Amino acid sequence: VRPYWKDDKGKANWKLIETNAKPFGKAGAIAIAWNKPYFLFNEVVLPFLKTNPGWESLQKKVDGLDIERRWKIDVYKNVVDYYLYYPFGKDPDPNLSTVIRLFNFYLTYPNNGLKDGNKANDMAWMAFNRFKDTEDLRAALLWSRIAMGYSGGAPAPEDIDTYANLLYKLGEKEQAILQETIALQKSPGNKEFTETLQKMKTGLKTWQE
Repeated sequence: VRPYWKDDKGKANWKLIETNAKPFGKAGAIAIAWNKPYFLFNEVVLPFLKTNPGWESLQKKVDGLDIERRWKIDVYKNVVDYYLYYPFGKDPDPNLSTVIRLFNFYLTYPNNGLKDGNKANDMAWMAFNRFKDTEDLRAALLWSRIAMGYSGGAPAPEDIDTYANLLYKLGEKEQAILQETIALQKSPGNKEFTETLQKMKTGLKTWQE
């Protein structure tokens, strides 16, 4: 199977892959299922993302892929990671409306594979650092709440810190200070949290422009 994952043009030869995997029965089918989302993302979706698409166009592209529905969430996961680690400041920056709707879609997608709040917190933290519009930041506040909800009532200090920073950027200073204080109590001596709390108390920005 492996030799046919890429041909001389970097494309996967699915016909040969499926033929070669067939003798392995269930194991072969699983191997294809695990790898096909990754290759479809790189071959089909990634070039499309570079055109800076709107959400409807992006969703149509992914949903139209030749892959079982249950595996499409893995393609969406790759799209989420693309935007999470996108080097903002390049020309052009991604369509933020697309990013927000994608993240909302992914976090509420059945069986999305999330086992903790790390991905949701990463989304919220990226938004804190990149978003400026109030409505966009409030969308990120929801992602932060989702991240804290994964812990079953005992949010991680890092999740609380993200939540506090979003509140602060939204102008909710008192609530932000309260939440950052809680984060510091859960992680005593944390230098970053201490500095953030001090900035909040003195009215300094906790983010870089």
